[in-house]
Amino acid sequence: MRAMQATAAATEIAAFMPGAGLAARQMPLTRREVHILTAVAKGLGNKEIAKGLGISENTVRNHLVHTFDKLKARNRTEAVMKAIGFGLQVI
Repeated sequence: MRAMQATAAATEIAAFMPGAGLAARQMPLTRREVHILTAVAKGLGNKEIAKGLGISENTVRNHLVHTFDKLKARNRTEAVMKAIGFGLQVI
């Protein structure tokens, strides 16, 4: 089950970023988590991200919590740096 979820997440990343390297394709983030992480990298706050995506601030916060967990990051900066390390172009 976990392998299927990882494969599905990798497929979502590959579809969102067709030019991404293998490491980015293997990153376990959903398309929405990538969108939010990209917004975080641009310096946007939760309220701005929520407004831009048409979702609640609580939903943004939940996505960030899942992103931090998946990337084993403690904060926004570390999550962005780890995503960049995976080869994801978030800026």
